Amino acid sequence: MSRKNAVFLILLACLIIGCEDLPNRINRGNRYYNLRRYDFALQQYESAVQKFPESDIAHYDLGNALYKSGKFTQAAEEYRRALATENRVLRQKAYYNLGNTYLQLGDLKYAIDSYKNALELNHRDFDAKYNLEFALEQLKKRQLQQEYQSGPSSNKVKGQAGQSNRDKLSQTEKPPAKKSGESLEKQGRQSETELNKMSEEDVMRMLEALRGDEKNLQVLQLLRRIPKKRVQVEKDW
Repeated sequence: MSRKNAVFLILLACLIIGCEDLPNRINRGNRYYNLRRYDFALQQYESAVQKFPESDIAHYDLGNALYKSGKFTQAAEEYRRALATENRVLRQKAYYNLGNTYLQLGDLKYAIDSYKNALELNHRDFDAKYNLEFALEQLKKRQLQQEYQSGPSSNKVKGQAGQSNRDKLSQTEKPPAKKSGESLEKQGRQSETELNKMSEEDVMRMLEALRGDEKNLQVLQLLRRIPKKRVQVEKDW
């Protein structure tokens, strides 16, 4: 074998190893991710991103691991980078997960925009529809609360006379927060309807969420919050 051919084979081997390196790192990260070892998954995904900064899938997977680790600000950054992909499916999932991340951060307007973008790419994404409705409802409640708190000072009367006047207000004049009993009853009926439509997988996810959360959160608010499954790296890409 000539020296020229030997050099060519060495360069070719380096190229092949480099091309395989990204799937290998991501696959290792996926294994840790599925085992819920998100710290180790982060290491693999971060390594993949550092060596292949143009890989949209690496940024997407890193965003998922950051989300699971509670690092929502960093997760949002990675999901935004993943949006540069030309893969329509991956972009749709990135928008959906970005909406979930903004929801966790309390940025309802950005969450709403993200869910809308996800639905433009896949109008049959019922999780995105559900979360969009939830985010819109929460935004409306927040706006009503802000309007009530910034209302005329004449409504903020003091003493017994003020309390008496407030008692005389009609039900429609009271702030939404006063209708907690009615809201809970209505939400209970909605919850029952949703539960009847759930698949076995959704029910298991709900039960798992309830077991892991000791706070008094409503069942419907716990559903469909985790990122969707990652787009798997194709071996022949």
